[in-house]
Amino acid sequence: MANDLKLYVRTADQTRHAELTLERSRTGADIIQAAVDNWRLPAYTDYALVNATTGRALAPDATLAASGIKEGDVLEVRAALARQLAAADAERGGLLVGRVYDTHAGDGERRPALVLVRAAAPSLDDAATAVSLRMEAGVWSRARDEAMRDGELIVGWYHSHPGLGAFFSARDRETQRAFFHHPFSLGWVIDPARGEEKWFRGPESEELAPACVLTRA
Repeated sequence: MANDLKLYVRTADQTRHAELTLERSRTGADIIQAAVDNWRLPAYTDYALVNATTGRALAPDATLAASGIKEGDVLEVRAALARQLAAADAERGGLLVGRVYDTHAGDGERRPALVLVRAAAPSLDDAATAVSLRMEAGVWSRARDEAMRDGELIVGWYHSHPGLGAFFSARDRETQRAFFHHPFSLGWVIDPARGEEKWFRGPESEELAPACVLTRA
């Protein structure tokens, strides 16, 4: 029907997924609730719905039509870290914990093929303004403790740009080069006010498409 859209809906870790035909009048909250019910996701977790094709979050009360969703878009149900960041006027951030899976390229060299982001360790006592962030040193210890429990490692960092747009500033690129210089190291920047996000990888802050990043809801 003309009012329907064929979409792909999945959880952030991609263990649950479905190709669905949905009415354009359905809201983000409708889709999240259906995912929680049908896939038996934890009911007491706060979730967000993100268009993984564009990297933009859908407002819970906005319809698919109003959100600009197009035929074939990929909608991803994620644990709503971005909503936690939205509660603050200043920049907030922390470290990302997960696993790195590598493979042999055609030339025989080992290269990172996939990074799974499983958890985030927020900086709890940082020096932040609306346009800058300095994370407290203790976040590194908490992130290492989280990683060691499951044989994982720190795979990158995240921070917010409230109302400024999702981009890596010159200082962000310096931070990435200085502290997250492995080829697999990720940088995730979120503008919760605009519903935007972008991912970067490696010491040169190579931009990644949102659909290339695997996170665990």
